[in-house]
Amino acid sequence: MNKRAIITSALPYANGEIHLGHVASTYLPADVTTRFLKQNGVEAYYVCASDDFGTPILIQSEKQGKTPADYVAHWNKRDYEDFSAFNIDFDYFYNTSSSENIAFVQDVFTKLNDAGHIYQKEIIQFYCNNDKKFLPDRYVTGICPHCKAKDQYSDLCESCGRVPEEIIDPKCSLCGTPPTKEKTTHYFFKLKNFADSLSKWLEENEHLQKDVKKYV
Repeated sequence: MNKRAIITSALPYANGEIHLGHVASTYLPADVTTRFLKQNGVEAYYVCASDDFGTPILIQSEKQGKTPADYVAHWNKRDYEDFSAFNIDFDYFYNTSSSENIAFVQDVFTKLNDAGHIYQKEIIQFYCNNDKKFLPDRYVTGICPHCKAKDQYSDLCESCGRVPEEIIDPKCSLCGTPPTKEKTTHYFFKLKNFADSLSKWLEENEHLQKDVKKYV
């Protein structure tokens, strides 16, 4: 029986140009690996897709007056053209906003929820009274409490690399208005329901790095 292999790489985020760092570190090595396997008789497929979701996409689409779908479509086309210019040859290239993926994710969520693995919890989150919306992670910018760098995201300081627990002088990244803190209800995954089986899997898996096991 012929050997088979599926090669994939980190999904390019549909929020900007592909640069040489992306190509050299991620997509070129995967492309070379796929070509090498095919030349040696392996039935190999290079599968990838664009990541079409996230707050950076929502923020930029709002600032440009576009729908998220239109904004993503522009970068999907541009990124694929850039990959083609470097002769990066995907066997299958899709996107996470496809109808198939949306249906699949909704099906997984429904099954987990029906099985009791999803719960609701009230949390406190930033809210912009000017834009009338809650502000997750990158919708809020401010001063990093660790290194005091300005104009950093509330979910990551790009200056020191740490996650701010409480950002200083927060502002809405859309309008610059200081947000308030309001209650909101979110869905959460009951990871503790799988603690025993996950611990057993980590202990018995010989291929995982020690740092990965420690982190998980």
